[in-house]
Amino acid sequence: MSHVSVDDAHWEPGENGVVPIHTLWIGEVLGPIERLCLISWVRLGYEVVLHSYADLQVPAGVKTVDASLLLSADKIFRNERNGSLAVFSDVYRALILKRFFAIWLDIDIFLVRRFDFSAPNILAMEGGDRTVVSGPCRMP
Repeated sequence: MSHVSVDDAHWEPGENGVVPIHTLWIGEVLGPIERLCLISWVRLGYEVVLHSYADLQVPAGVKTVDASLLLSADKIFRNERNGSLAVFSDVYRALILKRFFAIWLDIDIFLVRRFDFSAPNILAMEGGDRTVVSGPCRMP
């Protein structure tokens, strides 16, 4: 596992000109789907930076950052009705995109090919009503 400091996580594209992917995991252990998704990103040549509040065992090629260096663990909150961390994840995502030149991906997104973006802002849509989703995004 490769730990990096918040200051060492890139502010600009990596050596190969590829924008790094940042993501967040809250929990003590990565599940099999999350591990496979991280591996898919690494295999496509992305620098992968996983922010976490726990000391995780991660796939080879994934760098880890102590998430509490960006936002302390006592700030974690869940939806009172369903226990979801989605809104907290949105807040953390905004901090990532403000601090780093990065692509944010939710950790459960599996990539089959590299992104080819020509615009500086990235938002994704899904469904027939073209709802904007925040799983993959970049906003410099």
